[in-house]
Amino acid sequence: KYKKTMDKTMPSLVEAQSAAARQAEERVIMNKYDTEAWLTLLGEAKKGGEPAAIQKMYERFLQVFPTSGKYWTQYVEYVKSLESRELVEKIFKNCLIKCPDVELWKTYLDYVQKRLAHRADELKKTYDFTLEHIGCDVSAAGIWLEYLKFLKGSVAQNQLEESAKANVIRAVYRRALEIPMQGLETIWKDYEVWENSLNKLLAKKLITEVTPKYTAAKNVYRERKNFMRGINFRALAVPPPSPSSPSSSFSSSSSSSSSSSSSSSDSSSSTANQALLWRKLLSYEKSNPLKLDPSLLKRRILFTYDQALLHLYHYPEIWYEAALYVMEGSSTPEDSFAVFDKALKALPQNLLIHFAYADLLEANKKTPKAKQVYELLLTNNKSDPLAFIQYLKFINRTDGSEASKKLFSSQMIKEPQCDFHVYVALALMEYHMNKNVDVARQLFDHGMKKFGADNPAFVVQYIQFLKCINDETNLRVIFERVLNAVPREKSGEIWSLFLEYEGMCGDLNSVIKAEKRKAKEFPESDPSGLLTLVNRYRYLELWPCSSNELSSILSVASASAAELAANNHKVNNSGNGNEEESEANGGGSGGNGNGSGGNGGNGSGASGGAGKNRFPKPDLSLMVKYNNELAQVAPPPLPPPSNLNSIVMPEWEDNN
Repeated sequence: KYKKTMDKTMPSLVEAQSAAARQAEERVIMNKYDTEAWLTLLGEAKKGGEPAAIQKMYERFLQVFPTSGKYWTQYVEYVKSLESRELVEKIFKNCLIKCPDVELWKTYLDYVQKRLAHRADELKKTYDFTLEHIGCDVSAAGIWLEYLKFLKGSVAQNQLEESAKANVIRAVYRRALEIPMQGLETIWKDYEVWENSLNKLLAKKLITEVTPKYTAAKNVYRERKNFMRGINFRALAVPPPSPSSPSSSFSSSSSSSSSSSSSSSDSSSSTANQALLWRKLLSYEKSNPLKLDPSLLKRRILFTYDQALLHLYHYPEIWYEAALYVMEGSSTPEDSFAVFDKALKALPQNLLIHFAYADLLEANKKTPKAKQVYELLLTNNKSDPLAFIQYLKFINRTDGSEASKKLFSSQMIKEPQCDFHVYVALALMEYHMNKNVDVARQLFDHGMKKFGADNPAFVVQYIQFLKCINDETNLRVIFERVLNAVPREKSGEIWSLFLEYEGMCGDLNSVIKAEKRKAKEFPESDPSGLLTLVNRYRYLELWPCSSNELSSILSVASASAAELAANNHKVNNSGNGNEEESEANGGGSGGNGNGSGGNGGNGSGASGGAGKNRFPKPDLSLMVKYNNELAQVAPPPLPPPSNLNSIVMPEWEDNN
């Protein structure tokens, strides 16, 4: 979606851009969260000096990084320079509440002070509003001191007003001195001076009362500083890196120049490490080092979650933990709903958050809203069949079996992402939850018609179902049809299921016959037949031989497979010319054991061909896996098994 939008705007943008900007635009199309490219675009727009272009680039940038307090602040400052009051206030409305960043709030205070300098009451409300949202930040001491200076500057008309003014100031000092933050000692010294200036005799008593809380806050700040060490508070929020990618770094926003790099060799900058550091800080806050009462502790922890989500905005587990914490500490789930609503905006395609939110709504009898969550997910994420499956389960629970089948047959079956997983899920739902064997069988049959034997994963599920309902007739038909149709390289698991079934239900002759059929299909996997023999007699974790004996059997089987492979290699390469002969004699393939691939250059042909490993690994597809699920399923009473060809297929549209 982002790429399509960018493709439409690219021609007009590229015409007026430098080569660096054009390259950055291409990178942004490829990777929406390429922070280095975005900073290049922002820097190039500023170089151009065109206000409309700069404003447009800030808007684009902040749509991708909506929690960056640094760049919201830069944007506000730029718009203020254009003297656009309406736009400045619009920006503040968009970003202030959702972005608890001290520098951004200081910019807001500065703007309001200039606008409302003559209106003390409104200015006081602004300070209270600011401190309510950002006052417990570790860097908020400057705002507290500004507020105190503002309060001290107000003029009292009489002694009563003077006394009330002192009480207000004292209360603000006490609030501030209980917060662990940088600059706390400055506030403390300022408080001592102010209190002594009023009444030295009374000051000693009042200061003594405050000292324990101030000392505790100062000590907690020192501890908190250790947990905050390494956290990049100016980082841009990017999604978690792919596990297969190299150690991705946490996107730094410390520089807005085009040379700013989004990667760093410092391990403290990695996304994984940043997430870990935030988790440690959250755990520390939850330990309640200040011994706060429950309401204040909850506010403190939620504020820390808000700050963590500025940088871990795309981490579903942090959103979920925040919502869970709110739910555990609240008598109603509404506050938790609000956290999930924010999470859906941050992660519109994330399955986990949508499923968790829908479950919470369902558990609290909010079924219509839960349905809206699923429908929203299916609108934003149409590529994942898991969304279909969970929605079907939800509909089956809340509206019944007929509703889920109707949803499947009227809507889902027409969608390209309705793959075999959806068929299997609905069929097993009908069997296990609704005890409807016939519908489950029809779904599997229709899936077999649609996906065919070319999809071994579906076939395996179908076989497991037929075994579960003890439908021997159709099971043998499916085995024969599939084993003759599925490509050899995809049929290993089906062969294992076939051997397992014959071993459980067939007589000895049918077992031996099945083993021979597989040996003929995979002659290279177990030429000695020893692994097949062991598998015939094993049961669950019980083996027909000791571990030492099994190790010996595996060695013999491996050597036998290696010898067969070497013989096949000789046959296949006989008469192929001097190049192959040279390779066999000295190239490490182990023909005479003199190549570099042998054991020290002097091993036998088989061991030479094996390289560093003495024996190749056996074909583990011969090992029959035990399916514990089948052993625990008690199938409902069934009608006599019917022939596969006699099953009436449902009247569903075929989307092959």
